[in-house]
Amino acid sequence: AGEAGEARATAAGDARRGAAAGPGGACAGCAHALVEHMATAAEQAERAASYAALQRLVDLHSVASRLVLLQALLRRCGHPKAGALLLHRLKQEHLDETRRRGGAAGAAEGAGAAE
Repeated sequence: AGEAGEARATAAGDARRGAAAGPGGACAGCAHALVEHMATAAEQAERAASYAALQRLVDLHSVASRLVLLQALLRRCGHPKAGALLLHRLKQEHLDETRRRGGAAGAAEGAGAAE
């Protein structure tokens, strides 16, 4: 219940910021369709275009919402290669957030030491 509530709250925040819908809404359905197309299209150019569109769609969301969306897509993904790409993006998002938080903590510590 906690994760679902968090996802709904994040979705509402994203909708207010103009990201159309959060991880549980129409955006998730669109993202899933892009993953399916990316994994099954016969033409490499089609697969690449689907992947690029998915990346842009994920970028519309807040960091927390991206993590929830990527986790949901990964759970539903039945294609190992597409799953690997989703996992790579999820890992990158996590690393970026860790660095961002670490950089903010380091800056706060540096400001405290300067006083």
